[in-house]
Amino acid sequence: MLQKNTTDGGQDMTVPDKFRDIKVLIVDDHQLSVKLITKQLESMGFSRIDTAINGEEALNMLKAETYGIVFFDLNMPVMDGFDLLKTCRAMPEFDKTAFITVSAEAMKEKILHVLDSGATAYLTKPVSLDNIKKQVLKTLDWLEEHG
Repeated sequence: MLQKNTTDGGQDMTVPDKFRDIKVLIVDDHQLSVKLITKQLESMGFSRIDTAINGEEALNMLKAETYGIVFFDLNMPVMDGFDLLKTCRAMPEFDKTAFITVSAEAMKEKILHVLDSGATAYLTKPVSLDNIKKQVLKTLDWLEEHG
């Protein structure tokens, strides 16, 4: 579980040592989103962060490296995030990988469909830094349960 720094109301969270070596992949074709998520993850203590601009590039990276957490957008060129998720969830080697959707798609039906298809969590853009922190906390608990 993440440690909380109570000097600011308990909202500042850092990654425990046992999770610091987790590789994180951020998949999004919008550089602003990539920079926001990267900055927040670095502030939490993650240092092994890679990026991809579409699902096809991400899939090649996932096959070559072991990632613990994948943040991905749904709407991307070449291969979208939903196809990336479906492809990965059909492969047993990704059973212990957390997939967090970060998308502007806010319709309840779409969110439920993505979660039912294997996403570990769903964040709606624009994503607040606090929501990223809270979701990472839940995701680290998920990784501990599935690891």
